[in-house]
Amino acid sequence: MFPEQYVKEKCIIIHCKNDLKRLEFFYKESYKKMKEIKNKDIGYRIMELRLDRGYSRERLAERAGISSKFLFEIERNEKGFSANTLINLAEALDVSADYIMTGHGSTKFDEGIAEALEKFEPSILEKVEDLLKLAYEIAHCN
Repeated sequence: MFPEQYVKEKCIIIHCKNDLKRLEFFYKESYKKMKEIKNKDIGYRIMELRLDRGYSRERLAERAGISSKFLFEIERNEKGFSANTLINLAEALDVSADYIMTGHGSTKFDEGIAEALEKFEPSILEKVEDLLKLAYEIAHCN
């Protein structure tokens, strides 16, 4: 028979090893899911940008120099794409390649818009925001 202290220590060690295995499994699964989500974000971001600009899949594919089938597969995260394709898509969508890949970055117009907004008094910015929302609604009423 084992002394009681040894049995307790052994149980704690076994318990810790099991927790470590569960933690390792959880980490691996979380990493896989994060990678899947990140890749989904890229395709989704491209589709969202395309729709925001009012482009059909065919039109964006033509502007980027790829087939509409390939663009469909990119948007659905069924296919990866080259750096060349990334640059072509970024140019066609008027965003940085960083924005497509990470969701952070800028469009060609960010600096100009920021400069224009800085000219307004803080008390007027709320009205400017309302006007921009209205302009957006008008532009997207088809």
